[in-house]
This record gives sequence, C-alpha cells and structure tokens, in this order.
Amino acid sequence: MTGFSRFRFSICFLLIICMVNITACTNPIDYIRRVEIVSDLSDDVLFTVNKSELSAVEARFFLVTEKNIYETSYGDKIWDSVLDGRKFSAYIKEDLKTFLTKYKILELMAKKEGTELSTEDTKTVRTAAEEMYKLLTDDEKKYIGGSSEDILSIFKNFRLIEVYLDNLTEDIAIEISEDEARVITIQDIFIKTAELENNQVVKFDDEKVRECYAKALSIHEQAVNGSDFSTLAQQYSDSEQTEINVERNLRGEAFDKVAFSLEKGQIGDIIETETGYHIIKCLDSYNEALTATHKEKMLYDYKSEYFKESYDEFVSKAKALFNNNLWGRLDLGTKLTINGQDFFTVYYKYFG
Repeated sequence: MTGFSRFRFSICFLLIICMVNITACTNPIDYIRRVEIVSDLSDDVLFTVNKSELSAVEARFFLVTEKNIYETSYGDKIWDSVLDGRKFSAYIKEDLKTFLTKYKILELMAKKEGTELSTEDTKTVRTAAEEMYKLLTDDEKKYIGGSSEDILSIFKNFRLIEVYLDNLTEDIAIEISEDEARVITIQDIFIKTAELENNQVVKFDDEKVRECYAKALSIHEQAVNGSDFSTLAQQYSDSEQTEINVERNLRGEAFDKVAFSLEKGQIGDIIETETGYHIIKCLDSYNEALTATHKEKMLYDYKSEYFKESYDEFVSKAKALFNNNLWGRLDLGTKLTINGQDFFTVYYKYFG
C-alpha cells in the first residue's frame, strides 16, 4: 500500500478514476484533452491545469512525505529495489504524479464551487501546518525550498478538497433499505457441473450433469431429513469454503431468490447456477454488523459514481501544461536527513 492510499472516506475520491490500484491507471494528465508537455515552464512550476499552477514546492513536499513513509519502514535502499521490472523509485514516482494531478484538479473544482473553510477549520489547519513545518529537518526544508506559508497553503488546499467532497455529496438523496443491504450467513454444499478453463466456463456433458443432479438430490434429502449439514458439507462439497457471507446481486437471481427467503436454520431448495448445484442452510438471516458495513459501502459506491460524473466533465474541458524537465530531475533517492513524519499522519491527527 502506498503512502497516498492513506485517505479516509471522502478523500478516497482522489482515487476515483483508478478503482483498483492507483499505479495501474493512466495518469489524469493524460485524460486532459489539451495537455502539452513543455520545457519552457519555470523551475517553480511542475504543471498547470487551466492556468492554475502546481508548484515545485508542493511536488517536493509530497515527495518528501513519500520518502518518510517508505524509508522509515524499509530504509533508503528501497528506491533501488525492482518492482514489475522497474526500479521502485520510478514506480512510486508515477504514483506521486497521479496523486498530484488529482490533488490539483480537485482543488480547482473546490474553488470553482466557492468552497470555503470554517473559522474553526482555518485555525486547526494553521496549527497542523505549523507542527508539520517544525517537524521538517533542515535538509528537508532546504530541499522543499518553501516557507511555512507554503506548507500552510498545502494543508488549506487539502482540507478544502475534503470539505468540497463532503458538500458535493451530502445532499444526495439515497435510500438504501435494510433488506437491500442485508448480508446473510449460510452453509453451502456445492456440486460442480463445470470447470474453469482459460477463464471460460466449460460445462460437463449432459450425462455427467445428470449424475451431479442426482448426487445433489441425495444430499438434499439427507439434509432435510436431519443429517448434520456441516458433516455433509465436509463430505460432499466441491468447494473448500462451506460457510459464507452473502450479499445480494453477486451470485445470480436464482441463488438470491432462495438464499434471502430463508430463516435461520432452514434449508433451501436445490439451486442451479452456471457452474453447479447449491444446497444451502441459513445460519443467520441478518448479519447486523456486516449489513451495516455493506450499507456504508453501497452509499460510498453511489456517491463515487455521482462524483465521477462531475470529475470527468471537468477533466474533459481542462487544459494542462506539464514541465517534463523539472519532473525528470525530481529524485526519490535523493539523500536527505528525514524526520520520520509524513503529511498524512500530521493532517489526520487533526482531521481524522
């Protein structure tokens, strides 16, 4: 996990374009239709989006944060290690580029909407920024090249983004019923009727499928007549995992229809799916803790989709310039006396 994945709920929207892995995604700069790679931007600017600058100070500050996160855990030799055929420093540098681009885009979106910090937030941001600046070593301050006011500006912008994202989605009227979000716990005896070959489901021939169904019928009869379900599952199931938590819309309509109609202790009718037959017993028809977690995730997914529309529209109309010369000179392997503290740790100490 990279340092820039240390975000709470709202700031995770920074990763919205890369749902799985931030470093596996094309950089947002590449989504901006009118991006130019230039060499005539000053050394004080890494890139601009709609003429708003991402300063070299900001870039070096977050680079120092990455150095602190990784070198504190793994030592300074980490940058020479190899990941996916590339030096680790190059891998994380792309991560940094992606983060900085989204950070600047979201800052612009927040300011365009007229987002402002409360008086309390403004005071807290200053306290956090002052602490961060005091923690920086002389080496780090010299490398970053900014003043305490520059660090304050970064903290303000980051808080502004969070407030903007919270405001953007707080009024979305989303009603998620308990039943829609409900998570159940079942025991499942699976009799397979297909194999997975080269990511393709290959069905058994008709005769073998009939044999599988006869087997499922026999097991089902034993279960409803009082045989211990756990013992049957251990003896006959073609899946090692026999006790599972189930959400809706993951295993197909036929499975959901039976599974979510059962009460605790009930055994359902045989369920046929694309890959086999299932005989299930309900252990818990309403797992309260998992249902609450699932409901939060569903809400997050709805809000993410809503935000993505705004983000994509902004990026599609944006114009950017990128300073490739300056970017080439930024080096994660630079030897610095580090302080062992990173931006996110300090920030979330006050806004966690």
